[in-house]
Amino acid sequence: MVEIYRVDHQLETNFIMLKTARFSEIQNALGNRLMIIDATLLNSILYYQESFGLLATLKLFCMRPEAVWFEKSSGNMTRKLIRFPRLGSLQFIKRTYHRVKAIEASLKAHYIKSYLRNYPNFAAIIHNGTNAPDSILEHLSDPKRRLFIENGYFKNTYQIDPSGVNADSSIPRNPQFYRSLSFQKPNKKILSPVRQTKHKSDEAILLPSAFIFVPFQVESDMQITKHSPWIKDMKHFYQVVHKLAECYPQLNFVIKEHPNTRRIISKNLPKHDRIIFQNGRDTKELIELSSAVMTLNSTVGIEAIVASKKVFVLANATYAISGLVLIARNFIELKSCIEALPDWEIDTKIQASFLDYIMANFLFGEGCQPIDDTLFNRLISTFDTKK
Repeated sequence: MVEIYRVDHQLETNFIMLKTARFSEIQNALGNRLMIIDATLLNSILYYQESFGLLATLKLFCMRPEAVWFEKSSGNMTRKLIRFPRLGSLQFIKRTYHRVKAIEASLKAHYIKSYLRNYPNFAAIIHNGTNAPDSILEHLSDPKRRLFIENGYFKNTYQIDPSGVNADSSIPRNPQFYRSLSFQKPNKKILSPVRQTKHKSDEAILLPSAFIFVPFQVESDMQITKHSPWIKDMKHFYQVVHKLAECYPQLNFVIKEHPNTRRIISKNLPKHDRIIFQNGRDTKELIELSSAVMTLNSTVGIEAIVASKKVFVLANATYAISGLVLIARNFIELKSCIEALPDWEIDTKIQASFLDYIMANFLFGEGCQPIDDTLFNRLISTFDTKK
């Protein structure tokens, strides 16, 4: 059966979250106001068999799932194809895998629903929402009573927002909004995130005196699969950088592959005299040494904004705000950004107001909104403002 703990059944409202090893600080702060559901495949199969019998369970595995469960498991399918690209060329295996994931989603939906009906006034906390099983909880929850959670932009911080995370969040993108704010910059130190490398790093090498830093990202992450409209993966990103280097012989580019990527591609790409891969230096150091940062929508863009660097953004991002960064939605606009770079300066009013706003309204933990015993009431008040 489902694992439930820290639940006060007498409370009018409980938060519901699927079991994860992440966000323990948030979970502990919510205490007995949080119900956690352990929606594993094994638990879901056992529940379905107990409720409907062995024959019905076997029949479920033979039937084609409803279209909605194919949709809710499509993020898992996309991520698998990126990690194992050969799978995409084998149509039978590809279709079979997606069907298995859809059946799994339907089983988990039955399992989750069996407990949600006991909490008609529940509020959902959804991790990201792109992949199952959290995409299932999103589907089953009231849009007016759910929050999305993900790691934050700075060390020991979290994004929590009713609209979504990253580019799906409710963070305003209108530059005039930030120009009109009267925030005073808080006296708080912003800490860079700690990135644990999952691949072998290179040795640090001598870099050009001036270069544009290009941080690569994890291709299977929603930042690429969902929020990058015109650059589909890191190989494509490199092709764009290579094309820029050919167009602008005065420019140098330094690329660092993401520490969490399991797919190192630098050794399989065509070489260029003015494009350097440098996986051996700290990201913060590369930001500081660079003359500008070119990113799709990486957290590195936020770090560069904190450092008052010139940033241009090539995909959908919370910080894709005119005046704060340069924005390129295609290669022609990217060339315009490059040509505008020498004379362009960050709008310091937007910069200060944007950073103040996300720390006071979007991020939780380490120097931002506190994570303490008042968290429950502050999160619940989010729903009141949506009415």
